[in-house]
Amino acid sequence: MTKKRMALAGVGGFGGSHVRVIAQLAAEGVLECVACVDPNPEACSENIETLGGLGAVCYTDYEAMLDAHPDLDFVALATPIALHKPMAITALRRGIHVLTEKPAAVLLEDAVEMAAVSREQGRRLAVQYQNTTGEAFLQALELIKSGEIGELRRVTGLGMWKRTDDYYSRTGWAGKLKHRSGYVMDGTLHNPFSHLYYNALSAAGLGDAERATPVEVQAELYHGHPIESEDTACVRARMDNGVELMMFTTLCAHDHQPQPMIRMEGSKGVMTWHYDNVLHWTSGDGTEQTADYSEGFSQGELMRRLYLNLMSAIDDPSQPLHASIEGSANYLAVTNAAFQSSGAVHAVAESAVERTPEGDTIATHIRELESIMTTCAAEGKLFSEHGVDWAVPGRIVRAPEFADRSQHWWRTDD
Repeated sequence: MTKKRMALAGVGGFGGSHVRVIAQLAAEGVLECVACVDPNPEACSENIETLGGLGAVCYTDYEAMLDAHPDLDFVALATPIALHKPMAITALRRGIHVLTEKPAAVLLEDAVEMAAVSREQGRRLAVQYQNTTGEAFLQALELIKSGEIGELRRVTGLGMWKRTDDYYSRTGWAGKLKHRSGYVMDGTLHNPFSHLYYNALSAAGLGDAERATPVEVQAELYHGHPIESEDTACVRARMDNGVELMMFTTLCAHDHQPQPMIRMEGSKGVMTWHYDNVLHWTSGDGTEQTADYSEGFSQGELMRRLYLNLMSAIDDPSQPLHASIEGSANYLAVTNAAFQSSGAVHAVAESAVERTPEGDTIATHIRELESIMTTCAAEGKLFSEHGVDWAVPGRIVRAPEFADRSQHWWRTDD
């Protein structure tokens, strides 16, 4: 692999995770960070100092940075969601490859446009779904391809986390459908569990999210916290290859829930992948096996591998990306259709919600939710199909309707 020249856009916040990976790859001699840009450098001075020590020049204007460094191999975007599309397209049209934070966008049409520009310019656009690079997940994909569990029939994702009110007060866009001039649709589908969605979609695509094309979606979206967007969701999507994808996610759980997981059911066996880089599976002959890669596991190492994946793909255009803009378009087809299907983000009945003071903040929990979600995931049922009294059934949305803006109820002024 040849040494690559790159720049980082967005140095504060989650950009700090990129700074650490960049410093590691620079120490390995495979990456040179020549520039960075942030509109508020005083707020991220420590990270800027780190990059400056690597030789990076700091800017406050993105296009000025690109003008000064026309020979960049790629730019990494750790900026707010609404900036991903314009910044990525600007770089691509200058002949620069892109690694953007997740989600690449929240509207399907934006991901489709980004993918089109990537193809037109012959430049790669990778998305920061680093959990696709873990050993356990890559082994799961290989076992699916090899037929270890037979014909894949259903993929089920389950994620139950707790978030308190201070999570939603940390930034102006948290829990919102739209912030300033851009859509964010911040919730379990597009933010904390988007990694789970993308990995599940990769499994449903028999190892490739680009081949996981949804043909119909039915979903129910809810909020227990006092927010606009969803914090609890159940989604069913049917793929054109016959695989059923089911997702159950919430930020209204109690503490100490199991790690998020994906269950893959085939005609001959079952596999379960866990966030902590562990895989369990039962083969057709009933043999149970475990592959445990949790020792030394870190999100930083997974990010490093995603950087290396893009860098290798720049050298060899035939090399697939672990997480691509084309795969992200399929993911957004599912999530946008989920919003269409639900028709609204429904408030969970007050009688089912507990709001409890916790230090200087408030914790929100939906009563019996962990049991409801675990049971629905095991039985392949949406909440309303399970008979949950506060559940509101969503309608089935089919592929020809995905792009129908008249059904995009959350889009109020464009």
